[in-house]
Amino acid sequence: DGVLYRTSARTADEFVAASLNVVLHGLVATGTDEQLRGEVLVAAQNYGHKNGARVMTLSIKAEENPSAEHVKRFIGYVGTARRQPVLLVDSDGRIAGMLAAAYRLEVLKMPLSEVKDHAVLKDAPPETVAKVQRFAEQYAEQLSRQSAPALPLGPALPE
Repeated sequence: DGVLYRTSARTADEFVAASLNVVLHGLVATGTDEQLRGEVLVAAQNYGHKNGARVMTLSIKAEENPSAEHVKRFIGYVGTARRQPVLLVDSDGRIAGMLAAAYRLEVLKMPLSEVKDHAVLKDAPPETVAKVQRFAEQYAEQLSRQSAPALPLGPALPE
């Protein structure tokens, strides 16, 4: 969409090669604390700082999905024009896929079927695809509950 780009680079060189395709103003690195200290995500953060991008990290515990607070921070960060375009990077595609799905559903108002079709990068393992698609379904359901019109109140009951 010209605002959000994603990569799940496996090496620092792969990350740098992927990031040469866009002039970044923002970068979001996601993963566990250990992953954020790993070669790829450190290279991503350093690349962002060196090239004038604002860098945000989101630490998410292994096997946990992004929380409502993570999603809120992420969408607020990506939605700020001076940070666009933003590169979203993680080490396995799961967290980036979930955050990108939430962005597409909430901000771009994309249909769930389209979000699920673009949930993860092409070479993601099937279990990652399934987890991201399940997250997208749950997030879409949550959004529909939030935007459902309130039911009209009936007449007051006699006391």
